[in-house]
Amino acid sequence: MKVQAYILMTVNLGCETEILKALRKVQGLEEAFYIFGDYDILTEVNANTIDELNQTVSQIRKLRNVRSTVTMIKREL
Repeated sequence: MKVQAYILMTVNLGCETEILKALRKVQGLEEAFYIFGDYDILTEVNANTIDELNQTVSQIRKLRNVRSTVTMIKREL
């Protein structure tokens, strides 16, 4: 079963463009956007398994200037 998730990121001030460029290399990442408010970047991730999703989230968390992430797994009703 496919796993879809949204990841909200808080990043260091002024590093949004650098991080968006780095996110292009992350496997499973479908889209990434600048957003305004408590978070700076929103990404959509598709994975084949929860383990694969965890690997993608770990890759994102390791990016330089990413301060924090929140992962929300999407589930159809």
